[in-house]
Amino acid sequence: MSTPTSARSHQPDEDRFHAIHAEDIEWKPFPAFPLDARLAILVGDPGKTGPYVIRVKLPAGAKMMPHKHPEDCIYTVMSGVFYIGLGDVFDESRLTARRAVLSFFRATSRTSTGPNPANTSPR
Repeated sequence: MSTPTSARSHQPDEDRFHAIHAEDIEWKPFPAFPLDARLAILVGDPGKTGPYVIRVKLPAGAKMMPHKHPEDCIYTVMSGVFYIGLGDVFDESRLTARRAVLSFFRATSRTSTGPNPANTSPR
């Protein structure tokens, strides 16, 4: 699986404060995601050791199959509803809705997550 490597360059005073504005975010396709999904790397490099921050846009109805990450992940739902399931097998009946603004969750590196069809309607 290829990993995006276009991390942002450092700017003056970035060691003290760095703001990323919505209009400056570069959204790109990512081979491991559904075709219409987009990924943006805000900080760091997911392909290297160390902290990083990414954002993901999923169209309504998109599904990402169960998978694991080598590191712990922290998720924030920015808009709509994100359905997540735990385990190695897809089981739509076990999905849990995480709503925007109210949802912030963490998955350890030992936890399989997915599938997670994006949706904007309550379940």
